[in-house]
Amino acid sequence: MLDASFKRRVDELRDCDGISEFVVGLRSLVGVLGFSTGQLTAIRTVAEMSPLKCLETTSDLVRYDRAIAIGDLNDVPLPANDPVVARLRASPLPVIWSEDLYFSAGLADFYRSRMVPSENCNGIALRATLPSASDVHVLLMVQRQEKVRSHDEMELAAAVSLLACYCNYFTDRVLWSEYLKKSGDTSPLTPSQAECIYWAAQGLSVKETAKALGKSPATVGNTIQAAMRRMDCTRKEQAVRLCLENNWFSFRLTEKRRG
Repeated sequence: MLDASFKRRVDELRDCDGISEFVVGLRSLVGVLGFSTGQLTAIRTVAEMSPLKCLETTSDLVRYDRAIAIGDLNDVPLPANDPVVARLRASPLPVIWSEDLYFSAGLADFYRSRMVPSENCNGIALRATLPSASDVHVLLMVQRQEKVRSHDEMELAAAVSLLACYCNYFTDRVLWSEYLKKSGDTSPLTPSQAECIYWAAQGLSVKETAKALGKSPATVGNTIQAAMRRMDCTRKEQAVRLCLENNWFSFRLTEKRRG
């Protein structure tokens, strides 16, 4: 599997500068390995778990507020306790999955009803961390209908791991700079809301923030509550942490100064 021809074709991914070009190469290589689909996902982690918000969808790309997925994308919403995701979170080692993994996790009905119809119900998944951003994790999933046989596991896992290295390189060079690094542009806050949360992050009370901004405490309090609703936060500390992690302060404050 890891012969000179395969390594040479994988190495060609290094020169890809666009998503479409990379997806073509990714599809070709996962086909060589005997898989029908391949998906690359880069996601920024946040301390508070919150649903991803879809911003853009094309034939090869789905962009969320803090993630981007490219490749052969299929619509199979994963359950919160998905065993593949759980293993990827726990370890950087390849996860080889099939019905056995879902059955042991008590998700036999989900596997039969949602995954089997997609014909991509078995596969290998692997997680890596972006070298230039420790909060960005790159997930590579290759899928097919046939179960990975035990005597092929090590060779296929090694080939997918090599492919994942180039996926990580492409993510660092293209996806990170062009998509994930700009996640601040997707802030749900207005400049006024970001400003009030910003001063809360500096430790100011509502009264102190109101004095600094020349507004009434009631106005500041209402603005903070509106910002929290927009971010689906129940506590001010949670809203502050979410803004810091997504770099929403600098974008919105800069926008206000320009206005």
